[in-house]
Amino acid sequence: MTAPASMSMLQWRNDIPRGGVARESAVVAIATTLFFLNRVEGKPGVTLATSPTAGAFTYSIAGTKYAGASATWNLAGLPDVPPFRRMTYLLLVDRTGAPAVYASVPTPLNEPQRWAPNGPEALIVAMNQGTGYAIVGYLTVTTDATPWTPGSAFPAAPGTAAVFDGFPGETLLPFSIPPGVNPGLMPR
Repeated sequence: MTAPASMSMLQWRNDIPRGGVARESAVVAIATTLFFLNRVEGKPGVTLATSPTAGAFTYSIAGTKYAGASATWNLAGLPDVPPFRRMTYLLLVDRTGAPAVYASVPTPLNEPQRWAPNGPEALIVAMNQGTGYAIVGYLTVTTDATPWTPGSAFPAAPGTAAVFDGFPGETLLPFSIPPGVNPGLMPR
């Protein structure tokens, strides 16, 4: 009789520092907790426009509920989306209802969206700055051979632009970004 193979949860990797998996688990737990504390209730009805808008909605920051906010996000002045790339913008509000935008890193169209430094940490940065932010929705823009300048007309087909209520689920997946790349939070 042969001994059964030992069970392992992860393949051996020599590029993860000791405790790296435990740290990533903690980061995902923090991001999920912040999402539940800083959130919008229901569907805010974000509309697709060069400056996206949302009518009256109710949201929570750090568990405190705020009602009746509406917001318009001015994208003018944000970095251009390069040709043949996709970029996602988180549409945020703070305690006072003031809008802010958090941009992802431009990626080739066939790659998953990337966030700096990674998805869960990007959520933590986006929702935990200052007095806190709630994610109302997100805008995704894809380009063809022509770059797109935020605040201008959306790209023509085959380029696309779409807006969604809530937050993009792929932000909780850990896609690594090269060190030094950080689009940061841009008040709008």
